[in-house]
Amino acid sequence: MLYSWACQAALAKDICKIVQKHVQVRNLMSSLTMQKFQESSCRLAILVPIFDEDEHTIDRLFNSLLTQTNVSRAFFEVICLINNDLPGTKKYDRIFSANQKVLAMEWFSESFKDLNVITLDHSSPGKEIQDCNIGKVRNMLVQTAAVRFQANNGILLHIDADVYFSDPLFIRKAVDLFKDPDVIGVIGGKWREVFLSDYPEYDPVLLRLAFERIGLSKQCKELSNFLKGKRVLEAFGGSNMLARCHESVAIGGIADLSVEEDKEFGHRLWEHAKENGSKILIKKTNLKVVASLRISERTGSSFKDEIEQVFRGEDLIVKHPATPVSYY
Repeated sequence: MLYSWACQAALAKDICKIVQKHVQVRNLMSSLTMQKFQESSCRLAILVPIFDEDEHTIDRLFNSLLTQTNVSRAFFEVICLINNDLPGTKKYDRIFSANQKVLAMEWFSESFKDLNVITLDHSSPGKEIQDCNIGKVRNMLVQTAAVRFQANNGILLHIDADVYFSDPLFIRKAVDLFKDPDVIGVIGGKWREVFLSDYPEYDPVLLRLAFERIGLSKQCKELSNFLKGKRVLEAFGGSNMLARCHESVAIGGIADLSVEEDKEFGHRLWEHAKENGSKILIKKTNLKVVASLRISERTGSSFKDEIEQVFRGEDLIVKHPATPVSYY
């Protein structure tokens, strides 16, 4: 199409100008992130915001990346931003401690060579992000990738730190979807899994029932939204969404929002696609990650309130998007 061939070169030049002029990106170019040169064959950057995660969760993610097949390790890189709030804020000590344990893991050491990992430390004292939220973190990851992909229009895979890749061909499949030059975005899907044995404080029979009710409630809400005319299938989710780098920068990156930054980004990417005759693919069934279903108050995507609501016998209204659940 005309967009792919006639406009792509002009877009690339414009993106380079945007990247060079952006103050935060310009600062990144002289930071530690640029001490690791990008492999010439790199086509995909996996962007991972890390906040208050345990080492087991991070190990699971990175080990699943080591099992990816039909792609060389030089074909993709992982950019992680580890952050916590400023000292004196609620739960700072616990979150700071968790983040520092993650930073000390082998995956983030300079000597680790099995994967190309770029670490943005915004957890250590003096490196915190003022008024931080998930949108700001995701956008900083986009900015870092934009610097590294100035020479070519790479693919950005946004995920959450608590997901992993059960499909060893995930990266190969994802990159192949962008062989069509008109494709600028892909909406992936996810399974949720929960290990009932991780929560001995709950009766396992009642806990399974509670999760089943949550799953049913979520599916009913999605169906209701669909019947109301809402484009539920077109919604982007930060746990598994892909976009070309230059187009991500061209539409302004990720908005500075504490919730639904992914959906807002997706809306602008859809508008960009429509205006320029490009495509966004919906692959929620055959391009999935596995995410944890947690009983905690850790983030807005955790499920403690919903679980306890079910245990109290109350009607359940769930705000999270419907995803299948596996029990172990």
